Amino acid sequence: MICDPMIAIMWQFDVKSGREKDFERLYGADGDWTALNRQTRSYLGSSFLHDQNRSSRYLVIEYWSEMIVYEQHRTSRSAIIDSIEQR
Repeated sequence: MICDPMIAIMWQFDVKSGREKDFERLYGADGDWTALNRQTRSYLGSSFLHDQNRSSRYLVIEYWSEMIVYEQHRTSRSAIIDSIEQR
């Protein structure tokens, strides 16, 4: 059996108190961040995790089939990515 490689990129976020719902809307399954990633053929999906012991902490794990495409995605959409990250 041959397994295709997969890359997992993990992001940890500590969200400002009171901004949790804004963050969830931005980075969640239907958020701008995920919508941007879906435009790229190498994007396989994400896991969106909320720390139950620390309400301000979130983990977002992105799954990509090719690192080179991920890097190109980050470079070619850097202005949009910066805009989302600022929010």
